Amino acid sequence: MPQKPREKTSFRVTVPEEYLPRIDEVVEEDKYAGRSEFVMHLVRDYINERDRQKSLRLEYKIIEEKKKLKKL
Repeated sequence: MPQKPREKTSFRVTVPEEYLPRIDEVVEEDKYAGRSEFVMHLVRDYINERDRQKSLRLEYKIIEEKKKLKKL
């Protein structure tokens, strides 16, 4: 079953002018619909990676606590 499109909102992003040629290059080479789609994917990937890192830290903490308990 196809997913219902998520509602989107907009906000302004300011970047140094010298980044624009590289951003446009990535947009074109990776076939993004435009800069907005590119930025949307960057934000999504960053949030997903941040969540993954948090989960790993928590998992590591749990493992370390279990090791401490075994030593008691």
